Amino acid sequence: MNHRTSTTRRTVIALALLTLMTAACHDGEHGPQPPPATLTLPVVYGNDDRTDYFAHPDEELRRITRTATVAITSATQVRIEGDVVSLRGGSLGQTQQLCDDQRFLDHPTGTDCSGILIDDDLVLTAGHCVADENACRSLRFLFNYRFEAPGRLAAMTTDDLFRCERLLVQRLTFSNDILDFAIVQLDRPASPRYTPAPVHASPVAVQAADPVSIIGFPNGIPAKIDSGGRVTRTRPDRIDFFEATLDAFGGNSGSPVLDADYRVVGVLARGQADYRRRLGETCNEVVRLADRATSRGAEGVSYAARAIERLCDEGWNSPRLCQEASCGDGICGRDQTASTCPEDCVFPDVPPEGWTCEPALYGRGNACHCNCGVWDPACVDPLLPVEGCNENEACLPDATCGPPPDVPPAWSCSPEHFAAGDGICDCACGAPDPDCLNATETRGCPHGSRCAPDGICIPDSAGPPEDWTCEPTDHDNGRTCNCNCGAPDPDCDNPDLPIEGCEDDEICHRDGTCIPADPWADPPPEEVDDCDGCHATGNAMPLWTLLLVVLLMLRRRSGLQPGTG
Repeated sequence: MNHRTSTTRRTVIALALLTLMTAACHDGEHGPQPPPATLTLPVVYGNDDRTDYFAHPDEELRRITRTATVAITSATQVRIEGDVVSLRGGSLGQTQQLCDDQRFLDHPTGTDCSGILIDDDLVLTAGHCVADENACRSLRFLFNYRFEAPGRLAAMTTDDLFRCERLLVQRLTFSNDILDFAIVQLDRPASPRYTPAPVHASPVAVQAADPVSIIGFPNGIPAKIDSGGRVTRTRPDRIDFFEATLDAFGGNSGSPVLDADYRVVGVLARGQADYRRRLGETCNEVVRLADRATSRGAEGVSYAARAIERLCDEGWNSPRLCQEASCGDGICGRDQTASTCPEDCVFPDVPPEGWTCEPALYGRGNACHCNCGVWDPACVDPLLPVEGCNENEACLPDATCGPPPDVPPAWSCSPEHFAAGDGICDCACGAPDPDCLNATETRGCPHGSRCAPDGICIPDSAGPPEDWTCEPTDHDNGRTCNCNCGAPDPDCDNPDLPIEGCEDDEICHRDGTCIPADPWADPPPEEVDDCDGCHATGNAMPLWTLLLVVLLMLRRRSGLQPGTG
C-alpha cells in the first residue's frame, strides 16, 4: 500500500474521531463561564416522557426524587439571602432559544449536572461533571430543586445546600473500558433529612429490553422523571456502560438510572444532540428519534457497580455500600430492595420539620391540609377542599386558617393576584401581598431587586462582591456582561448579552478577565486538559480549525519526505 495513502487514511480516520469528540465535548448553553463538564446529551425517543415530580404517578420515583436526587451547580450560580437559596439563570425558552410550542419554556434554569445520594454523605454522578479535586471545591450540591405543584417551586434553604468535602472516586476513560463516574463526599451528612437510594452494586449486566427510569435536571430545569426507557445495549463482557432510550438532555449528566426494583444501576454519561434549528425558522426544537432506537443510537449509562467497586477497593468503610447487608440491620445495603428487604428498604414519606398533622397527609394531593404548622404543598391548588379549617375559612400563606383576605383598596395589580396562594410574591402593587410570606418567585420587581415586607421593590441586599471595581449597578444587571471589574459578573453566563470592558477581539473569561478570542491563542493554564473531561464550555476546537491543522500536517509531511511526490 502506498505510504502516503495509508497515512492519509489514518489522518482522515483520526480527523473523524476528533470531530466526534469535539461534538461530544461541546455544549454551548452556558456561554463564557464553563459549568461542570457535560457531554452532549440526548434526544427524545418516541414520546417525550419527562414529567414533573408532583405529576408523576409512581410514588416511589417521587420519593427518590424528593429524598435522594441532587442538582449540581457552580457556586456562582447560587444566591443566598438569609437562609433562603435560589439559583441564577433565565428560562429554558430563553437559554435554548426554543420555539413557542416546546415543553417547559418558562421553567427556570440554573444547574449543570445531576447526582444521587448513595450514602449518608456520598453523591454518585458522572466523572465529567467533576474533573478533579479543584473543580469539586467549586461545586454546590442542592436538594429539593423541584416543582411541588404547578408553578410552585419547593422552598430551598441552606439546609438543602452542600459543598464538596473531597473527591473520592473519579474515572473518565475512552479506551478499553469506557468509564465515566465520580463519587463525592459532601461537607456533612445529608441524612436523616435525606435518604440514600439503594444501589445495584453487583457487577452484573442489565438485560436488553429491561425497563429503566431516569431522574434529573435536563438543561438545568427543576427535577423531571422519565420512566419510559428501555435498555438497548448491555456490554456484558465489560460491564462498563449500557445504552437505553431515555429522554435526557444536557444537565442530565450524572442522573441516576433506576431498574424496575428502584435500584440505581447507572448514571447518565453521554448521548445525542438535544435541539436543532426548526426548518425555515429562527428557533430551536427538540430532536426526536424513533422509539426503536438501535443498539448504538441510545443514551450511554455508566454502570454504578464499577464506581462502587472502585470506592470499596480503595478502602472506604461503608456498611451500606461495601459490606454484605442483612435484613433488619437498619441499612438498605447493596443489592437489597423493597421487595427483598422491606424492613430496611421501605422508606416513610417524612414531612418537613414543624409539620404537626399525620405525616401521610403532607403533600398527599387529595386536600389542602391547614393548621398543620407548615404549608401543605397541596394548598397551591384552589380547587382542592380545605381540611382543618372552618367553613368559609381559607388556608392563609402562613399555614393558618382565617377569613379569605379582601383585596385592599390600595392594591393596583390584578385582583386575582392578591393572596392567590400561587407561590408568587406580587410586588410594587400598592400593598403587601400575603403570598410573599411563602413565595418562591417575585413578580413586579426589576432585575437586581427584591420585595421588601412593605410591598415595595428595593435593591438586592447581596450587592456586588467586595472586590468589584466597576459601578455597583453594573453587577448582575441583566443587560451587559461587565468584564475586567475585579470579580466575575453573573451576566456573563448569558452568551447573548454584549460584553463591556473588553476589546472587540476579546471575550470574557470565567474569572472575570478579558482573554483573546483568537482560537490559536494559548488558553489560560486552568483551561488546559486532554479533553478527557470534555468540559461543556463551548470551547472545543472549531471544526474548521481541526481541518486546517490536518491540512497543514499533510502538507508538512509531503514536504519532509523527498521522493514520495
